Amino acid sequence: MEKRRERRVLALILAVLMVVSLIIPGSGYTPRNVANAAGEDDITSFLKRVDLYEAGSTTPKDVAWLIDSEKTYGMHVNFAESDAGNKQFHMDPDNRTFTYAFPAGVKITQVHSPLTILINDSQSIGGTTYAPTLVGDHYEITGTFADSDELRDSRNVKFYLDFDVQFEENIVELDFGNNIKVPVEYDMESKVTVAKTGFYDTNDGKAHFTVTATSKRTNHNVEIKDTLTGTAYSGLTIDSITSGGTDISGSVTSNVNASGFFMKISDTQ
Repeated sequence: MEKRRERRVLALILAVLMVVSLIIPGSGYTPRNVANAAGEDDITSFLKRVDLYEAGSTTPKDVAWLIDSEKTYGMHVNFAESDAGNKQFHMDPDNRTFTYAFPAGVKITQVHSPLTILINDSQSIGGTTYAPTLVGDHYEITGTFADSDELRDSRNVKFYLDFDVQFEENIVELDFGNNIKVPVEYDMESKVTVAKTGFYDTNDGKAHFTVTATSKRTNHNVEIKDTLTGTAYSGLTIDSITSGGTDISGSVTSNVNASGFFMKISDTQ
């Protein structure tokens, strides 16, 4: 009777040790749920938000994007696993590929890769790469997760894809998937900016000036006038004026006088 009791106690101790060894990881991080990680390579369902930045800015645009089709913007496409750990990226050692499809109307001009993946809200793991391919009217991303056991065994994995992008005109809304839709408005303002540079050439004894007019979208009857003022220019005469440029669909007329020039461009694009 006493031996039977000892065997029962020993069996209970062994059972407890086996359960503890399964639920407490020895490597210091929570293991992934392999069953939940299985699935397709498409990571659209992990999309959390899409941030758009003006060039040089670190502050994303508001919910509705006011964009200029002639500008280049920075874009971060953010993906993350669920905090509950019930939905995780597919990172099998033999299949670490992931894909994502952009909506039509977004043109990727530059990719900033490789990216750094954040795990456990603080630790970074590098080595994940990705690249875009134009498929019909939209871009598709194909990437490869880093071959890292620590990455595979971690929860709360998050990262963002980093691009420079431009936009086609006449887009009303961009549907990035996973219920993330962004309304779009366009800055359609037309305007002309003018800049002037100059230098004195000691070889020919002449001052050379360049006046550059930059047209944003179509402008009509653009008038450019430049007058040299100041005592340094007194008594000087202008030898010649040469006009030229691109995206000029109309006529150019100009005249020169002793103190400057006047130019009129009928149409710019």
